[in-house]
Amino acid sequence: MACLTGIEPVALNSGGLRSIQLSYKHARQPICSKNNFLSNNKTAINCHLTNKILYAIISHTSANRKDMKLGKLYGVGIGSGNPEYLTLRACKILKEADTVFTVISQNASDSVSKSVVEYVKPQGKIELLIFSMAKNKTDRENQVAANANKILEELEQGKNVAFATLGDAMTYSTFGYVYKIIKEKHPDISIEIIPGINSFTTLSAISQKVLAENRQTLHVVPSFKEEDIEKIEFPENSTTILLKTYRTRETLLKRLQKEKEKHPGLEIIYGEHLGLESERLAFSLEEIKTIPETYLSMIMVKK
Repeated sequence: MACLTGIEPVALNSGGLRSIQLSYKHARQPICSKNNFLSNNKTAINCHLTNKILYAIISHTSANRKDMKLGKLYGVGIGSGNPEYLTLRACKILKEADTVFTVISQNASDSVSKSVVEYVKPQGKIELLIFSMAKNKTDRENQVAANANKILEELEQGKNVAFATLGDAMTYSTFGYVYKIIKEKHPDISIEIIPGINSFTTLSAISQKVLAENRQTLHVVPSFKEEDIEKIEFPENSTTILLKTYRTRETLLKRLQKEKEKHPGLEIIYGEHLGLESERLAFSLEEIKTIPETYLSMIMVKK
């Protein structure tokens, strides 16, 4: 049809128009003029009517895009890395989600969290995200924003998306960062958080050391600079969890040695790769000193 300029060819069937591809710029330009005719001059197109019909199609398509229902977002805690620690709800969501996002380290060839997701044989695709661990705050924030946008692209297509994160989704988790950005852009989006077993409760269980009881207090120190180590407090009748100790472990062990000398009853429990084949525990400072530093590790101090 020569008069329909600027329009892709369309497929017709007995029911009429099956599909049509139009852009907004076409909606602002005449689609046909009164001088355009079919090759059979006996039949002329009513251009005014044709333009109104096609503009209506464009408007309807635009409205549908705006009214498209967002997919649902799931924040899924997947535990310390052993897939047998997954909750039943986590398994169900990971299996059924259209897309599962999870994390891989920048220089890693494989991902612990990906292996957990693959264990449940998900029907959707798996997408890996890198979260910057740069010292520069702006670099880290830019990486988080980029990852949040990738997730938003899927949600805005109406897909149900799961974000699988080691440990618990709302405890020192990468999910918390993207959650805030997505919630800010779409305040009414449907979100469900599936709790997971966190690393320090896993250490307590595997080492068979009670985490806290009665009136004991529990302290979790997520990370610290070397110059802050002397400021860490170990109160009486408490358990202190030191996460991410691999960065400053030598200085930290010296501090713990001083604390041990002042309080001989101090208990120190080290754990790494908990729940995995490479799992390792240590119960003395001397043994901990012999173990190479690794990312998935922590120390529990009971006083």
